[in-house]
Amino acid sequence: MTPFKLSNMSNWIHAEASVIGNSHIATNIPCQDYARVEEQQDFILAIVCDGAGSADNSHIGAKEVSAFAMYYLSDFVSKNSPTDLYQNLQENSLFWQHESLKIAKNIKKDIENFSINADLPLKSLACTLIMAIAWQEGILLMHIGDGRAGYCDGAGEWHALMTPFRGEEANETVFVTSDFWTNEQQIQTFVSVNVILTNPENPIKAFCLMSDGCEKASFLCNLYDEEKQVFHDPNLPYPPFFNPNLDILKNLNAQNLTQIEINALWAKFLTAGNEKLKNEPDDKTLVLVCRKS
Repeated sequence: MTPFKLSNMSNWIHAEASVIGNSHIATNIPCQDYARVEEQQDFILAIVCDGAGSADNSHIGAKEVSAFAMYYLSDFVSKNSPTDLYQNLQENSLFWQHESLKIAKNIKKDIENFSINADLPLKSLACTLIMAIAWQEGILLMHIGDGRAGYCDGAGEWHALMTPFRGEEANETVFVTSDFWTNEQQIQTFVSVNVILTNPENPIKAFCLMSDGCEKASFLCNLYDEEKQVFHDPNLPYPPFFNPNLDILKNLNAQNLTQIEINALWAKFLTAGNEKLKNEPDDKTLVLVCRKS
């Protein structure tokens, strides 16, 4: 397959796409994933939403929730310079937790209002949410539900950014529209955050966000322990998947493709770039971001 190609951005290179899964093609259901990426000041903002397969309008919910989330992330970084944000995070370990919970609650109110105005049941708009802010000195993440996220540190090592929420039943998770918002303890349980701060001289090289349809192809997440005879989830980004793609991002950065062209090529890769992606029944969304240098 022809490698995907990327164009110049001021500080970052990125590819984003959501593609329909084989099971949705077979049943004539639309893609229920949605992704957004924007660059603002020295920040890059990324969002992935995965609509619930059992919810009739989850494709609409994923699109709307991602728009609401991007609005609040943009507003947040507009009020926080990179230097001020880094200082606030160092001085107050709960700063991002407090700020992200405000954002999450506002998103919940907005999707409730949307459901009323659109005359759609709130639960029919169910979707997960992963959102991230990255800049020279670090990366902030908040998520509700499943999916995966990871980052490559200055030494080139990959790490998980989140642990997907799994319920007791297979494929069970929580959604932005789930019934936990009236209990503050449950809110802090189901709205999970992470803060990674780095040495500005050796910044994070890359990060990724994805829906669970991409995890089998790109994460170590379902390995069999021969000794214990059980499957386990190391929850680690798979370097042989990500590192070649990062090399392509850097090598092709000088080519002047539009972001639309970039994302179209990335969508082709997610559709059939390897056997696991090609055979995946679920919708697939993957945002991949790296620094230019």
